[in-house]
Amino acid sequence: MDITKLAKIQRQIETKNTFQNLTSEKDELVYSELSIAVAELFNKVGQADETTCLKAYCKALAAFLGVANTKKWVYLLLLTLEQEEKLASKWRSRSVATVYLTLQ
Repeated sequence: MDITKLAKIQRQIETKNTFQNLTSEKDELVYSELSIAVAELFNKVGQADETTCLKAYCKALAAFLGVANTKKWVYLLLLTLEQEEKLASKWRSRSVATVYLTLQ
């Protein structure tokens, strides 16, 4: 996955939110958008078809990249293959609720 390219695309996407111009509260807004997108994603997991889940995942990823762009943290997402493998094997949970709470 090309995180740099995805982050650039996310910056170009016009959000549906009308409060985009409120720069003094931008941090709060991007975190709220992420929280809502993740909640919607986990609400659909196991209950919806793959296409619906994929759309929800893409929306959550875009919100996550929105936080990374706003906070200028995108460089932290650029992992080596070894770092990715270590992260992937770090822990696994069968409980969707546990994963959701961990993300929150």
